Amino acid sequence: MPRSATSRILTTVVGSYPIPDWLVALPSEQALVDATSVVFKILEWQGIRCGSPTANCIASTSNHPDTNGMIDYFVRPLGGVRGAIGWRTVDEFAKVAGMQFRARPAGVVEGPITTGTLDLISPCQRARSLTRATLKFTLTGPHMLARTLLYRHYKDFGRPCDGARPGAGRAGRPS
Repeated sequence: MPRSATSRILTTVVGSYPIPDWLVALPSEQALVDATSVVFKILEWQGIRCGSPTANCIASTSNHPDTNGMIDYFVRPLGGVRGAIGWRTVDEFAKVAGMQFRARPAGVVEGPITTGTLDLISPCQRARSLTRATLKFTLTGPHMLARTLLYRHYKDFGRPCDGARPGAGRAGRPS
């Protein structure tokens, strides 16, 4: 098929945006909606069809000095994963190869991993309500999520994903 002058390559922009000081100071559902709306408008003004305003607007948390917060957003609500990390755990994690970009693990797996209270539906619906443009809700890949954990329960690295298999529970819904 010949290329026309109007042919375009469709792309997706995925970004992590700094949390506005006012959102950290006064976190609320309305403040989160306002911050997300600002990101969408900036993208629209730049002529970018909306990808996903990931991490710091949809997954708002200010307690993530090591990464942009996406990993913690997906890991912390999972069942079987402890988020409270002490100095011994930090020391153990420092010895894990390939994790130099994080000073602390995202969590410690102490039991079978389940969806726990992870709710991906509500933030996606909130984002969808804020734009008429195409929306792609992005997720951190399971391999990256798995790599940032310390394991006390599983002996085989592949086993943590068993709880997330289709039929093991409705993904994205709290159990």
